[in-house]
Amino acid sequence: MRYDLKERAAAAVGILRAGSRHVVYRAAAAAALLLVLLVAGVLWGYWSNLYKDAQSRSGTLAFLLAEQTTRTFQAVDLTLCGLEPVLDAAAARPDHAPAIEKLLAQRVAELDFVHAIYVVDLAGRVTETSGAVTEIVEDVSARPYFAEFRRDPALKFLVGQPLFSSPGRLSAIPVMRRLSTPSGEFGGMIVASVEPRYFSDFYRNLDLGRRGSIDLYQDNGSILLASTGDAPAPDAPPLAAAPNFDIASTLGNFRSRGTVADERLIAFHRAGSYPLVVAVGIDLADLWGRWWRIAAPSMAATVAIEALGWALAVMGVRHLEERRRARSRAVMVQKLEALGQMTASVSHDFRNLLAVMTSTLRLVRRRGPDETVLRAAEEALERSDKLIGQLLAFSKRHDLQLRPTSINALLDGLDGVLRHAAGPGVTLTCDKGEDLPLCQADGTQFDAALMNLVVNARQAMPGGGRVTITTRDAGARGVALSVADTGTGIAPGDLKKVFEPFFTTKADTGTGLGLAQVYGFMRRIGGDATVASQPGVGTTFTLLFPLAAEPRKAKAAAPAA
Repeated sequence: MRYDLKERAAAAVGILRAGSRHVVYRAAAAAALLLVLLVAGVLWGYWSNLYKDAQSRSGTLAFLLAEQTTRTFQAVDLTLCGLEPVLDAAAARPDHAPAIEKLLAQRVAELDFVHAIYVVDLAGRVTETSGAVTEIVEDVSARPYFAEFRRDPALKFLVGQPLFSSPGRLSAIPVMRRLSTPSGEFGGMIVASVEPRYFSDFYRNLDLGRRGSIDLYQDNGSILLASTGDAPAPDAPPLAAAPNFDIASTLGNFRSRGTVADERLIAFHRAGSYPLVVAVGIDLADLWGRWWRIAAPSMAATVAIEALGWALAVMGVRHLEERRRARSRAVMVQKLEALGQMTASVSHDFRNLLAVMTSTLRLVRRRGPDETVLRAAEEALERSDKLIGQLLAFSKRHDLQLRPTSINALLDGLDGVLRHAAGPGVTLTCDKGEDLPLCQADGTQFDAALMNLVVNARQAMPGGGRVTITTRDAGARGVALSVADTGTGIAPGDLKKVFEPFFTTKADTGTGLGLAQVYGFMRRIGGDATVASQPGVGTTFTLLFPLAAEPRKAKAAAPAA
């Protein structure tokens, strides 16, 4: 499994190195998509955090304001409760009794949020006041809350509808407590006029954004006052009409309906046991504004990064294609160099073949057709055709095409060309291992690499010598092919540089590209190339080919085309 993953990774690297346009573009597109998904995920997480934070802040603020409202109305309620015994003790009193009105004025002075207290008898007349109260009418018997007290003996406390001193201007919120006669009958009520500005001014001092709001509702959902003005808007919908609002709930949180520009996140909380609900609204447009302040530059940066990435991908593809073309040119140069060096040997062989054909034609002319003579001519033509085919296959342009290959089969197909490349003064022998597994290779590149090594070996033996080509099974590492010569060897200081481009020890006759091309080919297919040398004894180059995905035995394997 470990070697299988290694081979696949090497194949992937080989494809990239080969400059595959589609692979690079697909990788760039995948990276761009991943970046978009990453940024989208981060921005969605940021919006989710903003929304949750707004929910938490509005809920906490609604709770705190409900507590403050509870304490305020609790103080009013206690004040009214404290006045009940005094009023019951002075039941047979004249209207506007000075002592009672003075006491009422004292209680008003003690409460900053109450600007008047007055007493209403069972007929609905105002009998005592803490002072001039402009919003009070002399007869309150027509008021809904007065009728509620008369109808329900169990009703002790009530918050009435707001009173307006003029259209659109809120004057007071009446807070009332029932007065009873000694027999328990309805005897009137005592009313405290709570100053609405006490709440609205306090609400406005809280920063809830450009269009945030804090509203006070009755528990039936009807609005009492709003932080956005002196009076609730006449067309403001009651809280009871809002989705997810439950009159029986103590607290809650919901998203208001409407257009996107008017949507709000609303948290509400009941003010203790009193029939009041505090609602805190946070404008979603403010949240979207905060989100866009982060999202807009993030999106712009993402677009810029992706544009840069695509530009780099295009440049990378061009660079890879240029490298591929340069490698192809280098291979052709090496092939042409090798072909040039083989010219003398090939010319000699063709001259011998032509001599055979000439002699055959002369014999046929003098003696007539003869089977032995004709068979010799046919064999000469077949050898000529085989030699030409090998030369054409060697010189053909070819892109890298990896496939499971038998090294021995490739070596057999190149035997004739290699012997011509070695020349007449060099003995070429092949020692091929048996039952070698299939390996990954490209036939054309293999031919060029092996030809290069044989030509270099011949040049290292100007007086002649021996070149031995050996194949063997290298186990899990792959299949090894070695080319050993008995030449002059390589100096120890040059061994580390022999595979570097443009390094050569042949003065003006070498290009320094041959061994670099061999090394590059082996690395591209996931293999390796090594060299060992001893001056005066010879040099051995070893090519290590990686195993195929399914390394079947190579007995019946055919050579790669």
